Amino acid sequence: MPTKLLIDDVINICLDKGFEFLDSNYINNDHRHSFRCIIDNQVYDNTFKSICAGYGLRCCGIRKKKEALTYSLYEVCEISKNNGFIFLDDNYLGCKFKHNFNCTRHNQVYKSTFQSVVTGKGLRCCMVDSNRINNKINSLIFVGKNHPNWNNDLTDEERRIHRSISGYQKWRKDVFLRDAYQCQCCGSISNIQAHHLQSYKENHQLRIDINNGITLCLKCHNLLHSIYGRGNTTLLQIQLLGI
Repeated sequence: MPTKLLIDDVINICLDKGFEFLDSNYINNDHRHSFRCIIDNQVYDNTFKSICAGYGLRCCGIRKKKEALTYSLYEVCEISKNNGFIFLDDNYLGCKFKHNFNCTRHNQVYKSTFQSVVTGKGLRCCMVDSNRINNKINSLIFVGKNHPNWNNDLTDEERRIHRSISGYQKWRKDVFLRDAYQCQCCGSISNIQAHHLQSYKENHQLRIDINNGITLCLKCHNLLHSIYGRGNTTLLQIQLLGI
C-alpha cells in the first residue's frame, strides 16, 4: 500500500499550489480539510485530492469565471495552451459559449466552454480518462467480498451466470456513454456504476435494456440501496437523493 503523506508534505504541496493547509492533522486525500486561498484570502473546506488535481477552492472558480469574461482572444489561446488545450475558433464569444478545443494529451477535439477549461474540468475525453483510471484502481481494490455491493445471499453458480450474461458488459458501457460517464444524482465522475432501475434479480427481460440503466457513483448507489432497499427504484427516488 502507498505510504500516507506526512502533514509537512501536505503543507508544502498546498503552498506550491497557492493554498494554506489549516488543519492540525491530515486524515487522507478524500477527507475534507480546511484550506485558505493565498490569492483570495478566503477559507473553504475541500479535499486534498481536489487541490492536487487543480480544482482549488470555491473562491478560485468564482475568480477565474469573472476573469474569463474579459479575456482577449490571445489570452484565451495562451491560457488554454497552459492548461493543455488548443483553442481552435477564430473568435472568442465569452466564457459560457461553447468553443472548439483540442486536448493535447488525448489529441481529441470537443466543444466545451472556456469556463470549463480554466476551472479544471477539461473536455469530455479528460473526464472519461480520469474515470477509467479510477475504475481500474477500484477494480483492483474492491474485489469479491471486499466489494461494497457483495451479496452473501448469492451462490457461486448465480454469480457465474451473472457475469456471463450475453450483452451485459455492452449494456454497462452504453449506459455510461449515454450519461457522459457522470453520476446522474450528484454529477461525480469517480467510482461510477451502472444501476438497474427495475430489479436485476426479478426482471430478467430488462437486464440489458439501456432504458433500465442509470449511472450512479458508488456513494449515491450505496445511499440509494440503504434508503430504498435492493428492489425496484424510480428516477424520482434518485432525484430526491440529490436534493
